[in-house]
Amino acid sequence: MNKINLFCLPYAGGSRSAYYQYAKMSPGHLNIVPLELPGRGARFNEPPLTDVYAMVDDVFKQISNQLDRPYAIYGHSMGAILGYLLARRIDAERLNPPLHLFFTGCGGPSMLKKEKKLSEMERAALMKELREMGGMPDEILNNDHHLEIFLPILLADLKATETFEYVQSEKLNIPVSVITGSEEGISAEKVEAWKKETVATVDIQKLPGNHFFIFEYGSAIIELIMNALFPVINKQN
Repeated sequence: MNKINLFCLPYAGGSRSAYYQYAKMSPGHLNIVPLELPGRGARFNEPPLTDVYAMVDDVFKQISNQLDRPYAIYGHSMGAILGYLLARRIDAERLNPPLHLFFTGCGGPSMLKKEKKLSEMERAALMKELREMGGMPDEILNNDHHLEIFLPILLADLKATETFEYVQSEKLNIPVSVITGSEEGISAEKVEAWKKETVATVDIQKLPGNHFFIFEYGSAIIELIMNALFPVINKQN
């Protein structure tokens, strides 16, 4: 049986290590492939990018030689926008499309205009926002040395997403699954906006928790992914 690659795109400030737990939870026929952006992890010495399209160019180069095998794309928050734009890039290049798109913690790209820009906040206000969102370890938020390393990456990512300008394009033909946290404040209207982006099915679900519910409910997310991909896996047998 061929494995299905699941390319995982990071949230703002995140690195590929955020998805290592998913690799441990996944069955043998799902291959978790976390992607790393410049400025973090093994690419720490590279300057972080401040434009989502530059980020998409970067991840496209990482995976373009692997698209001949079955694959899907997963992204959380910023990673959802990158995943969506990556699917569009693959479609524009007329390459083998993903089997499915899985997005968490993010409304549709047409609804991304934010009332407040985190990248322009004073440091104290930004720290307050990050603590309320959850997901950021206290050892980072309470340590000035760690913050000096982490904040430039986070601010670059926030600038990239907050300056993203949505352009309406022809709909994709790829099924999409969207999961949001019950306490993260993403309205039903924003989630439903994903239906503007594909002629295929859009499955919408909710799990308990704030913006970083993905850490507590990783096994539930993997189960949802496997259920969506099961018909393809079953066909291969």
